[in-house]
Amino acid sequence: MDIRQLECFVAVAEELHFRRASERLGLSQSSLSERVSALEHELGARLFFRTTRQVSLTQAGSEFVQDAKRILTDIERSVSNVRHTADSDLHHIRVSGVDEAISMLLPRALLAFRQTNLRVHVQVLEISSSEQHSHELIAHRTDVAFVRTPQEDDFITSELLHRQPIVVVLADTNPLSSAASLSTSDIADQPIVGYPKHARPILHEALWSGFRKIGAQPNIVCE
Repeated sequence: MDIRQLECFVAVAEELHFRRASERLGLSQSSLSERVSALEHELGARLFFRTTRQVSLTQAGSEFVQDAKRILTDIERSVSNVRHTADSDLHHIRVSGVDEAISMLLPRALLAFRQTNLRVHVQVLEISSSEQHSHELIAHRTDVAFVRTPQEDDFITSELLHRQPIVVVLADTNPLSSAASLSTSDIADQPIVGYPKHARPILHEALWSGFRKIGAQPNIVCE
């Protein structure tokens, strides 16, 4: 006796029609009839009266149908309990990152992580600014954040994963445009279009701190 046989029996018992029961289960009528006959053979009892016009339950069938339904319900409950237990064992990690970090670092990091952490589900969240990540981490709304600059906070631990240089964009008519690289001193007297402090406070501070180190002030003409 198997689960499919019980399902076939219950379907025929409820429909009292082999064609409707077979359509309900997605089986051919012959396959359904074979399973019901095999069940009757195993039980040593006839479960249905069959004629060309009518199908009805025998006394044994009427008594067994409730037991069969209870068995199927118990099996379904047991399967659900096992799946729930398996899901509860699955760990969840929320990873956030600014768009550049997600595209550059996250694919390789996730590939390496998944090779040794199959029972961990990773949810990726995209957050626009590095500053907002600090709030999300402290509030426990994200677990790991990929950001551009280190976050200075007693509740956050930062680790350097990648260095990305700050790039200066110049008009091709500028005498400095042919240089392979530029230092802060090289652009000290150049008019600069920079990030506004309210939009990118960390990058804004990075620019100003570079000039402070050489005792100069950036010539910001537009933000």
